[in-house]
Amino acid sequence: MNKRKFFIQWDSTNDCNLKCSHCYHNREGESNVNHVQGDNLMNFSEVKTMIDDLNNLTQRWNFSPRFQISGGEPLMRKDLMKILDYTLSLDMETKLLTNGTLISENKAKELYKKGVKKLQISLDGNKETHNKIRGKDYAYDHAIKGIKNCSKESILVNVSMTLMQSNKKDLEDVIINSISGGAEIVGFQSYVPNKNLGINDPEFINAKETHNLFLDIRKLRKKYQGKINVLETEVLWQIMQWDTKLKKEAIKIIKKIQLSTNEGGYNFLIYMTNQDDCSESKPDNFYPDFDLVK
Repeated sequence: MNKRKFFIQWDSTNDCNLKCSHCYHNREGESNVNHVQGDNLMNFSEVKTMIDDLNNLTQRWNFSPRFQISGGEPLMRKDLMKILDYTLSLDMETKLLTNGTLISENKAKELYKKGVKKLQISLDGNKETHNKIRGKDYAYDHAIKGIKNCSKESILVNVSMTLMQSNKKDLEDVIINSISGGAEIVGFQSYVPNKNLGINDPEFINAKETHNLFLDIRKLRKKYQGKINVLETEVLWQIMQWDTKLKKEAIKIIKKIQLSTNEGGYNFLIYMTNQDDCSESKPDNFYPDFDLVK
């Protein structure tokens, strides 16, 4: 039986060569708007301690560790290769979440040698849309090259698209271009609106539109089956999906708690593991924040 995975996703730096309109790093204050890392960057010794903690914890709990390195843009960290050398020495699965623009042929070879067998590269629409969202005219072409370079080195590429009002029409384009680049997986994430605007954020997609997009993605999943794995990865989308054994078990637990609790109401997190029922490639599904009211 495969071990369950326990992972940390680490925002390794605020530095980035792009300036994406939807990036939460652009919303944390004036000091971060231009994606310049401040003085609070974790040094290698601190990073090593974090990795050791993850490794020791998963050994104690009999889990399999996974270390995901995000940014900003992780390839802008000067000590990234040193960090990868360390995770490789521990035989720890390590994945990068990157915009892909800095992955040359040589960089892809180096990443593979350092133990990176999987990474995520973002595509947010066709060339025009992607470049507008990412804030640089070269973003799309370089991201496609990054996908191709990684695929050539047998690094599994998971393309990720953040769905917004301005790019929702480009769903199928992203799938087609992911296939042409050699990616094996493509997934879609919800846009997180500006906290000051909330549902008035012009890029916000409401619940009804989200559901319709989910249905579109399900059709595209069937259409491109055998060419690329189209994931239904959003927690909300998984709750809306057809009734699986996993979902039915979760509903039973919720109903049982609703009947037995004497509390006025609370939020409950359901965490279940059933590899056969999951729509993702990972073995865990999460059903968060069901509002349980007496």
